[in-house]
Parts: sequence; C-alpha cells; structure tokens
Amino acid sequence: MTFVRWVIVSLSKIAVSLEILLLAVIASLFLTILNAGYIKSTLASSGVYNNLISDSLKSTSDQSIPTPSNTQNDIITALTPTVQHVVTPAFLQLNVNKVIDGYNDWLHGKTAYPTFTLDFSQIKAGLSEQINQYIQDRYVQLPICSRYNMPSSFDPLNADCRPNITPSASDFATATNNYLNEVPFLKNDQVTFATFNTSPDQPSSKTWQTAPKAYRWASLAPYILTVLSIIGAVIIIFLSRNKAKGWRRIGNVFTINGALLLIVGLTSTLFLADRFNDINIGGNAPADQAKFINDIFIPFSQKLVSSIGRWILIFGIIYIVIGIVSYYISHRLKSKVLPAKVDDQPVEKTDDKPGDKPIEKTDEKPVEKLDDKPTGETKDKSSDKPETTPPTKPTRIVLR
Repeated sequence: MTFVRWVIVSLSKIAVSLEILLLAVIASLFLTILNAGYIKSTLASSGVYNNLISDSLKSTSDQSIPTPSNTQNDIITALTPTVQHVVTPAFLQLNVNKVIDGYNDWLHGKTAYPTFTLDFSQIKAGLSEQINQYIQDRYVQLPICSRYNMPSSFDPLNADCRPNITPSASDFATATNNYLNEVPFLKNDQVTFATFNTSPDQPSSKTWQTAPKAYRWASLAPYILTVLSIIGAVIIIFLSRNKAKGWRRIGNVFTINGALLLIVGLTSTLFLADRFNDINIGGNAPADQAKFINDIFIPFSQKLVSSIGRWILIFGIIYIVIGIVSYYISHRLKSKVLPAKVDDQPVEKTDDKPGDKPIEKTDEKPVEKLDDKPTGETKDKSSDKPETTPPTKPTRIVLR
C-alpha cells in the first residue's frame, strides 16, 4: 500500500509540473499573439504603418511593366508626398483593425468565414485627380512623333512621343484608372474578403470550418489545466505521509518550475528579442523583401517575443510565490505536529496516576502477604511483641 501511494504521488508531481508549464505557455500565447487587442496595439506601437505605404509603392514600381523611360518610378517619386498625405497611418490602422476583427469574429464562431470590407473609394478619388494631372503635364512635355514613328495606340504613361492629335479627357481618365489598378490596395473601391470564399466541397473550405473549433478548444485549455493542477495538488497532499510533507512537495514542484520559467522569461525579454537585429537575409534578396523584413517584420517580432517573454516571466514569479507559501504552510503544520508527539509520549508509557506508583513497587514485597490479614492487623511486626520496661533497681530503705 505504501508503494502504491508513492507511485501515485510521484506521477501526480510529474503531471502537475507538465500542467503548470503548459498553462504558462498557452496562457501567454492567448494573451499576446492570439489576442486581437494585443495585435492591434503592437502593430500601432511598432511603427509598421509609417513604413507600409512607401514599401507598397516601391514594390509596385519594381513589379510594374518595364518601360524605356521608367515613367512608373517617376510617377511614384512625384506622388509620394500626395500618397502619404492621403493614405495616412491612421487610415491603414483603421483598415488593418477591420481585418483583425474579421478574423477574430471567425475564430470565435461569429461568422462562417473571415469577413471584412475595406473602403478605398475616397483615397482612390484623391489620388486619381493627382495622377490625372501628372499624366496631362507629362503629355505636354513629350515631343511630337514623326510621321515615320507614329504609334498605332497612345499610352500617355509609357509613350516616348505624342501624336499631333490631343487625347480626350476620357483617354486621360482611362490611363489614370489603369495605373491605379496596378497599386495592390487600390484595384477596387471596396474589398470584401467574403467574395473570395471557396465552395464547401473544396479542402480549403474544410479548413475554414475546422480552425474555429480548434481555437475554441485551445481557449479552454488554460481552465482545464488549472483544474487538473488543483486536483493533482490535492492528491499529493492527501496521499503523502502527512500534510506537512505534502505541502512541501507542492512547494518543490512550483518553485522548480517557477525558476525554470523565470530563466526562460528573462532570456526572451533581455536577449532573444535583440537577436532579430542580427537577421541577415543575404545580399541577393530583393530590395522590397529586405525592406519588409527591416521595417515591418523585425519591429513586430521584437515586440511579440518581448511580450511573450514578459508573460512567462510573470507566471514564473507567480509559481515561485505559490511555492514559498506552500513551504510556509508546511513549516506551520510541522511545528504543530512535533509538540503533540512529545506530549503524548508519557501517556503512552503509563496510564496510571502518579499516586499509584508506590503501590506498584510494593506489590512484590511482603505487602502482598498482608492483603489476607484483617484490616486492623497491618501494623509492623514490632508492634506484636509485648511491651517491656527496663528493670529497675530495688529501692533500699535504711532505718536509723
């Protein structure tokens, strides 16, 4: 029976250790990367929105159709101040928050698919006016084409010369819209992700349905692990030799695991986050990829790793405090048990009263023989002898 109790207590200690470690890791993830509010605040404080517009425009110029005059880059260079004035970081933050809320509602089962609508109509209208004016100014500056070099069609953005016939306003508007459609987030006035959903028969559709279920079960994991840890701690306490030893074992489990989490949290917060600055993507990487990593990926990753490490550090401190409290309870219980054993020791050896001890010692002596005698004859043997008086000398009477 003692061996069985030892096995159960040992397995319970291992189980509690794994449960509280998983609890710290899963809870840290749900408080950071799986938390919509945290993602919003981290993106806002990491400076991502300040660099996103210039990166998108730079990527558009690099991926556009190559032309001899490289007019796309000229347009971007000329319109960068206008774009930064119209497409502000606040506008980007508002639309990114809509995307995050759409995914968050989907994971929580509020929608069947991630659904969000982004409205670019006002920005597209503002940029359209500026780009249209730029195209007209460029057309005026182009030389007139010779009759041997007359193009069959005229593109005011990419042409090297202009025909004698002035294009109409609709021609300039068409060229403006064609350019705006080259910008990723300005192809449509409104973008609704729900329009890109696949049919229910495709494998990707099953993924959209499975992910929310997995997320809901994962969100219950911290509560389940907490309950299992409490049950394991109760088993350790009640199956130990005494409660003081059981609380001491609980203190060992929480203190050791708390120290481990403390080391991991300090390492993540103080050292690991700074290692992202040493990321080297190689000299052959595209410029837009390098800029994305430097301006968006690295700042966000540093914030994320630091936050996760900070929460793990907090859990480590909490576990160490629980371990110290368990040690204190064990000490208090032990101090109460020891005096009780000392007080019970004399009672276990003899149940007789102190006044009965002489009787126990005299039971082996002639007192036992006196038990058969009458009560009045329990005097000493010397009292049975007749009383004698010492002889007196006879008195002599002298007559004169």
